[in-house]
Amino acid sequence: MANNERSARFADGSEIVIGACIEVHRQLGPGLLETTYESCLCHELTLRGIPFRRQVPVPLSYKGLSIDCAYRIDLVVAERILVELKVVERLLAVHTAQALTYLRLTGLGTALLVNFDVPVLRLGLRRLTSKAYDPANRGRAAGTQEGGESGRSDVGRHFGCGGMDRVSPLSGLATRARR
Repeated sequence: MANNERSARFADGSEIVIGACIEVHRQLGPGLLETTYESCLCHELTLRGIPFRRQVPVPLSYKGLSIDCAYRIDLVVAERILVELKVVERLLAVHTAQALTYLRLTGLGTALLVNFDVPVLRLGLRRLTSKAYDPANRGRAAGTQEGGESGRSDVGRHFGCGGMDRVSPLSGLATRARR
């Protein structure tokens, strides 16, 4: 895949967030608590100069009833990417449905569903988009990129750029790509 296709594919900057997740997993490995990975990912994003909000409340409205903090999203990165972290044996359809529902409730366009309890993080990644949402598919989205046994992941091949400088769509600053 050519470099211009690579940047167009994840124009929202999600590949940079995926890179931060991979770095955290590379340093810590599987088997820790979700809150540990969340704290370390927040630190990694801070080191990279990427803005984020943590434990973001999601208000819910139902037939005139307002629930101010019905749910909490683990991270919202650059006000564009929802990040839902998991530490589970395997990602299930309910996890995908949860992330897609959060996308719908927030109006954000992209979600990263990240399971840190895998030997190689690319096997625990799912990149979801709101336009692919199909409630009839019970949480599975057409056009979902995912890793693991149930599907092939394209996210892993976007990190072969070594030490090349590139412009980060998240910060607008030149970012050093990490291996």
